Amino acid sequence: MEQAARCGAHGVELDVQYTRLGEPLVFHDADLWRMAGRPERIRDLCSTEIRDLVAAEAPRHPKYRDESTHVPDLVEAVETLSHYDIEVFVEIKDDGLNAGNIEDWVAATVDACRPLKDRSTIISFSQPVLRAARLAEAPRIGWILKRWSDQNRGIAAQLQPNLLIASKRILPRSPAPLWPGRWQWMVYEVNDARRARLLHARGADYVETNDPVSLLRELEHPERP
Repeated sequence: MEQAARCGAHGVELDVQYTRLGEPLVFHDADLWRMAGRPERIRDLCSTEIRDLVAAEAPRHPKYRDESTHVPDLVEAVETLSHYDIEVFVEIKDDGLNAGNIEDWVAATVDACRPLKDRSTIISFSQPVLRAARLAEAPRIGWILKRWSDQNRGIAAQLQPNLLIASKRILPRSPAPLWPGRWQWMVYEVNDARRARLLHARGADYVETNDPVSLLRELEHPERP
């Protein structure tokens, strides 16, 4: 995330998984298998059991094993990112959440993001998570769409998020504008400038990419190869 900030990205997105005690960790997967070669699920452990694990995705990168690569907690990540002038999109995964803990755990996540002030946005596929974030006075919320449908358009009109987020794969192929509203749009999995420009013309305010350096270079200097 620091490297993304240093290379000029306007924002970063991170994922939050909860331990069994409700501690928010910056981690995408529900379990530790891919990153640490362990079968346990995040929600079944506490942070002290996870903190010292090497999470370097060794099976995929056998030549890379940095013993300092660990699973950061959200407070640590926010403290680091607070030194950069970028937006931070915090996706809350709902694997370990239930009706009994959702409001408290989401509120703790919103509180952990306070140092970022209005540069943080809580995002999720889960409507209950977003309602809990709004109740906790998150500066911004963003709903991630699973599908493009009239039903979801109606839900968006009721939920009124600050941001609607969609994969480029679910968008209709026609050049019709994205749903208008008081929200902004983010489209993810966009890695080429031509598609980014077309999406911007349809109403996209953000694109999320795996290659910010190349995309920024192509957008700012289209004449370069």
